[in-house]
Amino acid sequence: CADLITDDEIILIAKYFHDVPLKSIYLADTYGSCNESKIQIILNKFYLEFNKFNNNIRFGFHPHNNLEDSLTKANTSIFNGCSMIDTCIGGIGRGSGNLKTEILLCNLYKNNLFENKDKIYLVFNYYNKFIINKKEYNNNIFNNYHPYYVLSGILALHPNYILELLSNIETDAFKDIDTIFELDKYTKLNNSRNFNKSYLEKIV
Repeated sequence: CADLITDDEIILIAKYFHDVPLKSIYLADTYGSCNESKIQIILNKFYLEFNKFNNNIRFGFHPHNNLEDSLTKANTSIFNGCSMIDTCIGGIGRGSGNLKTEILLCNLYKNNLFENKDKIYLVFNYYNKFIINKKEYNNNIFNNYHPYYVLSGILALHPNYILELLSNIETDAFKDIDTIFELDKYTKLNNSRNFNKSYLEKIV
């Protein structure tokens, strides 16, 4: 539980493990109560202690999503030097779950999503195939989340396009993602970002 670790414990960890051939040290947000300030402070205390032994061991972070802030925690960890972040497709995990792989992936590649769409295909297809398919999604009135909304949010594409794609159970994730990118391109070229079902019909 990273946010409950004491200064003395950090000193002891560095003292006894600085010369052990570890690949990395992971900090876990066990209770979901870590925040940006705590993460920065804890990581920098670890760096300070390990630097005393000229050890630049890598750090990783395992964020939980109790407060719907797992992406913020991940971004803070990365900014403060973490090179490994745990995620789960769909955020599946104990309790409120973990950071969603698709959210971190789209966030990391937000400036070049199209160039990295092969990575997005794999994650989104896994979600549709093994977690909840579109037919199951449409039959579950209590579930509003779907990875397609992550992509449309990053692209600032109208969510009604996603509603239409999700209602069509005949198309798979590969086709849907291509359609989302085509809609993004088409609506930008036509300077019309409001929902227009005819655009979808033209592209599909």
